[in-house]
Amino acid sequence: MARPLIHPLLAAALEVLPKTYTLRTPLHLGGPQPVVPRSAQSEIVLWCADTVLPYVSSTQRGRYGHLLLEAQSADTLTLEARRALGRSLDELASVTAQTSALRLAGLVSTIVQRDRLTPRNAVRTARAAVARAVGVLQMFDVAPDAFLEALDARLLRTELVTFAKRRCRDINERLETIVHRAGDAKGDTVVWAFRLRPRAEAPGATWGALVRNVGFHWIEGTRADALAIIPDEHLEAATAAAFADDALGS
Repeated sequence: MARPLIHPLLAAALEVLPKTYTLRTPLHLGGPQPVVPRSAQSEIVLWCADTVLPYVSSTQRGRYGHLLLEAQSADTLTLEARRALGRSLDELASVTAQTSALRLAGLVSTIVQRDRLTPRNAVRTARAAVARAVGVLQMFDVAPDAFLEALDARLLRTELVTFAKRRCRDINERLETIVHRAGDAKGDTVVWAFRLRPRAEAPGATWGALVRNVGFHWIEGTRADALAIIPDEHLEAATAAAFADDALGS
């Protein structure tokens, strides 16, 4: 059975958009949905919190709280649950930039799922946080395209870093742009081509490629070096994407 092409976090966001809503750009570079670890999904909850926070000022808290209560099936909430949700909203409205990441993630987790963010419930909480962020943006008449595209880019980046960090410890700091990603529907083969920031000792290594197909194949070097390990069935598309990205950057 083929794996879905849309990541569950993106699917959660798209589900709350009107049926008539059309994204300006397609999601994903290609291939099956990205593989994103639970730890990264916890970080996405925090990112959603940062996205929503500017819209939750003290003057907007009441309107935002009403929306949350509706979304959480207000008729089924106990009085204590309502009070707890209100306290969370009050606290979120007063959060400053100095608040720790863990505290902010916990607050948003409390709002979207009424429990704490833990590795066990990170997937469920991340989906709720993503959907809630899109809902808040719509409530304030902000088109969610940029949010969805940024989320898509984060999912792709996290996947690549997860698989590549054992072969390149500083991949997270050096990764600039993933220019191509493709694979078969089952996810047995996935290929990435990407630009890198060069190291001082290897100034010419500005491109990289990773192929997952019966093991992992990694290379960094020139653009030609990176394209050399791309399987034949993906080579034409990867080459076109690499040269197109090079032209945009020049």
